[in-house]
Amino acid sequence: MATNELNTDFAPAERESQRIVEKQAEMIARETPERFINGLPLPIVVVNDKRQIVYCNDKFEAFSCEHEQVLPLGRRPGEALGCAYANINPGGCGTTRFCRFCGAARAILRSLEGEHSVQICRLMRRDEHQSCLDFQVFAQPLEVNGSSFVIFSIMDISHELRLESIRRKVLGDVRRRAEAINRMYVRISRDMGNEIRGGVFALGYASRQLLEEIDSQSRLFEAEEGILGVVEEHVDAREAFAEAVQGLRFAGVEIELEQTAPPEQPDPGRIYLHPDCADAQTVSDRQLLVYALRQLVENALEAVQGQGAVQLRCTRNDQTVGLRVHNPGALPENVRRQIFQRGFSTKGDGRGFGLYFARLLVRRYLNGELELLEHEPDTVFEVRLPRA
Repeated sequence: MATNELNTDFAPAERESQRIVEKQAEMIARETPERFINGLPLPIVVVNDKRQIVYCNDKFEAFSCEHEQVLPLGRRPGEALGCAYANINPGGCGTTRFCRFCGAARAILRSLEGEHSVQICRLMRRDEHQSCLDFQVFAQPLEVNGSSFVIFSIMDISHELRLESIRRKVLGDVRRRAEAINRMYVRISRDMGNEIRGGVFALGYASRQLLEEIDSQSRLFEAEEGILGVVEEHVDAREAFAEAVQGLRFAGVEIELEQTAPPEQPDPGRIYLHPDCADAQTVSDRQLLVYALRQLVENALEAVQGQGAVQLRCTRNDQTVGLRVHNPGALPENVRRQIFQRGFSTKGDGRGFGLYFARLLVRRYLNGELELLEHEPDTVFEVRLPRA
């Protein structure tokens, strides 16, 4: 029997008596493999149809006791976790106007209606610092002996969200400063007219390149999140390769691009763009393709370390165009099998993202494939895209 009806600004306020909660807790405990639940890495609770906790694993109990001195049985999740708003109304957690926007409360209510729900919950704790936590919460309907419950787990994502906000702020701040440099160049070039000098022109070009690089980094984050938009156009393979090499030059890489087939003894440190790329065209997002090719060219240059030449070639058939980046020397088997994994690198910490992102862009957004070719005596990466 639930307690008498209480006023609420959101979810029902009624609760089961402590005696019923204890009976439900015994029933859940009998049906739950305790060692398995306690072995899971996340705090987990089971709540009844009044949103009261009737079971929790050790991790939730320990986390709750960090903030509250009362064990969580019979309480609601926000009360157990020390939510600053949980006790504003007599009905407790879920009944205040703030709870209308609480991801945890919404997830539990949806699960009581039979849905699986994943939400973001931002919780401000009731302590002297009013510290905040960001959770991703998971709620799943659970029926035990004809009674409805919700199994509810939480994952602390405060660190990830802080990094995301910092990333957006840094990219935004840097972009605004790059725009200011570009505006300065426009004013100077307008004042100088036809007398614009090489150094000023280089400043303008570099500022535009910086803006494009910032935009590229922003798009990479969007690509991994699956929200990147694609702008398709006809792209010439030679132009895409040339833009990729030019981007490396403005990043400080000293390289020479020869738009010709290499001699029998190629000059070390040079890049050769083969004539077989003439008239090789695809339909693609130019900026994303150039970024992917730049990663491949940079990877090849780092591999040869000035002791060999890099070759850029194209293949084509009726359906596809292949853009190949070739450098002398074969990769060891253990490197070949991990080369596209995020964070894998033979060059030290903080590396190993260029090839991962290149393949992500080609596969997910350019309707193509990026592979390290097998059965080649040297290292050959190929981007295959639909032919224009």
